[in-house]
Amino acid sequence: MLSASVHQLSATQGIGDAVICELKIVEAAAHRLAQSRVIQRPVVSGWDALLDYCRSTTAHRETEQFRILYLDLKNVLIADELQAKGTIDHVPVYPREVVKRA
Repeated sequence: MLSASVHQLSATQGIGDAVICELKIVEAAAHRLAQSRVIQRPVVSGWDALLDYCRSTTAHRETEQFRILYLDLKNVLIADELQAKGTIDHVPVYPREVVKRA
């Protein structure tokens, strides 16, 4: 329910603007909590935290996402960027775009 779109939530009987706002606040807080466990920490030694972060970011989405996790030489997460969105079971990825941004 947290990752449902505003349109989907508003179409549900009994859910008004205030509830939608509260749900989106909880979703954002969950993302920040998961991100805080990963940002500026070694990724290799914290796979569980990294997986939790990836799950909270991508779980229950209606479409596939291709995300890029940028690491420094010490395997510390510098940034997490959404590179592309796709369909329900496919996302196009162009290596040129990944390398250009990196």
